[in-house]
Amino acid sequence: MKTAKLGKRIALEIQAQRAYLVIWAPVCFAAGVLLYFLPGQEPALWQAAVLFILGTLIVAVSLLQRFESARPVFFAMALCAAGYAAIGFQVHHLSTPLLLERLGPVMVEGQVERISPGKKGSLRVMIRDVTLDMVPSRGAAPVRVRLTSRHADSLAVGSRISIRAMLMPPSGPVLPGGFDFQKMAFFQGFGAVGYTIGQPQVLEESGRGFISSIRHVINNRIAGTLDGDRAALAQALLTGERRGISEGNLSAIRDAGLAHLLAISGLHIGMVAGLIFVSVRFLLACFPAIALYYPIKKWAAIAALLVAFVYMLLAGATIPTIRAFLMTGLVLVAVMLDRTALTLRLVCIAALIILMINPYAITSVSFQLSFAAVTALIAFHDGFGRRWMARSFRHEWWARVLFYVGGIILTSLIATLATAPLTLYTFNRVPVYGILSNIMAIPLMGLWVMPSGLLALLAMPLGLESLPLQVMGKGVEWLAQIARLIAEQPFSILHYPSIPDMWMVAVMAGFIWLCLWQGWLRLMGGVVMVVAFFAAPKLTDWPILISQDAAHVAVYDGGQLFLSGPGPDDYMFSQWLEDWGLPETVPIQEFTACDMAGCGMVVQGKRLIHATDGLSTEENCRKADILISCCPVADNTPCDALLIDRFDVWADGAMAARIITNGDVESISVEGQRGARLWTTGGQINRYGTIRSKHPE
Repeated sequence: MKTAKLGKRIALEIQAQRAYLVIWAPVCFAAGVLLYFLPGQEPALWQAAVLFILGTLIVAVSLLQRFESARPVFFAMALCAAGYAAIGFQVHHLSTPLLLERLGPVMVEGQVERISPGKKGSLRVMIRDVTLDMVPSRGAAPVRVRLTSRHADSLAVGSRISIRAMLMPPSGPVLPGGFDFQKMAFFQGFGAVGYTIGQPQVLEESGRGFISSIRHVINNRIAGTLDGDRAALAQALLTGERRGISEGNLSAIRDAGLAHLLAISGLHIGMVAGLIFVSVRFLLACFPAIALYYPIKKWAAIAALLVAFVYMLLAGATIPTIRAFLMTGLVLVAVMLDRTALTLRLVCIAALIILMINPYAITSVSFQLSFAAVTALIAFHDGFGRRWMARSFRHEWWARVLFYVGGIILTSLIATLATAPLTLYTFNRVPVYGILSNIMAIPLMGLWVMPSGLLALLAMPLGLESLPLQVMGKGVEWLAQIARLIAEQPFSILHYPSIPDMWMVAVMAGFIWLCLWQGWLRLMGGVVMVVAFFAAPKLTDWPILISQDAAHVAVYDGGQLFLSGPGPDDYMFSQWLEDWGLPETVPIQEFTACDMAGCGMVVQGKRLIHATDGLSTEENCRKADILISCCPVADNTPCDALLIDRFDVWADGAMAARIITNGDVESISVEGQRGARLWTTGGQINRYGTIRSKHPE
């Protein structure tokens, strides 16, 4: 009897969702995109085409009257197929040729596409339409490259240059499940990275574009009024130019949980649009003849939309700013149409539009964090948030101030909790005092920094920007002080080891269910989210990491970190620490027993030997349970140990190993987890072959 009642109640819950099914559309589309990235061989283009046709047929069949009850399921299947087909078409359309070997010194000639800040004062220069004076021996020559340079200050975007450089392939993950820079390079369209040697030679000057010229003028006006980090922070907030921010301030802002304030996105565009909307509406309301007979609210929305569009262009029209403008624009259009502005439907429409234009955006951390925060906030607003706002208007002014402060605290708490799993998964660290720093920084941004910055932009054509820029400079100085104060507190950063991708998908599935499902069953999503995150296996379950040349071995055992081999590469070592969830200050010890032939130690009762030569392979095989050799070992060499040699890591990439419960030793590799995809070395060889390729015409 109880089972029947429970079943009936669940059926009623599902029936109640029919009015909200549209908000699940981007979820189904995104599921199809993610299915494409499952490990294995690269699907053929015809498979994507077949799925697209199949999805269209499913939609057509679902429109028949007899399938009305199953129509939501059919539409979900069609959207999933459409997502799979969309990412398939995108991958095969890109077909970015990746360099497969170190090349150089080589003369690189091409057009400067973008200049962005790098590390330690360097600049990253993206060059397109590249020609080289040297041809790679295998694979295809890259058509876009990203170079690190300390001599690019005088370069202008659009100029054609020639420069000598060392080129290298984009690196794959330095550990199984780690960040795949090679994949990111493929989707961003550049096939090689490197560094410049000497000064660039400008072959053809290019005048700045209209928007680029305006940004240049604005940055010069800011630099002429403010100095140091005040100028750099103001430039970052008004034009997106972040190259001048000192490493100390940048690190403090990141550790305080305020990095999102520097990346122009929803917060900034929303503030600018809101300020314009309120200001224009207030000014028009001062004239009764206009306010009583004309739709000033809609006029204000139009003005806000136009200013937000211009601000997006000034910020460089990056993917985060385009996404933020799209969401802000949908809200303002809803105001013009007399519709509710903030709804989950608008958020989901924005997400679906972005994913249809760029399916790969689902893997972008900026996409994930922004939509997670916005979805959680609106889901909360649709319930308790509306009652909170309604109550605030029934009280005196001092109570409204308390409600406002409480709203900021609650908003920061919800956004932090919503994005914490993604932050830990992506960066393996989360600012512990992020809520506190945002409580102090966001009102400062909204009430001081952005209004004065917007006023400075509006005053620049008249040459009256000095005073508002000085006001803004004081605000960003206080912002930096808040960041340093919070970052210097003890235990300001929580480190967390990496978890597998599929477990993170389960976490986000629970989060989406919690936000989108209507009714009491939504609480199941919260349970799934928490259980999946804390029950997920962690990289610390794999205590042995081997570099992709077998020259470095790291062991994390008993809370201690041991290293064997020469000093590891900074990037690789930092990635190892991050994915193990260890701070950079963790003490490092050498393997317990080392000689000229290598090092060894005992790990969980098993003898591990890292051999630096191949002369004692047979003896090491008898002594060790795990043998890692920097040299190739012949296939017919008798060895009872788990043997990983130079050829294994050359073929399979970096590896990890662990001792399982029955005492056996198992290993996983980067290539074993990725498969032969178009963005991997194997996939590139399959597509472009190993013959010499010609320069692009």
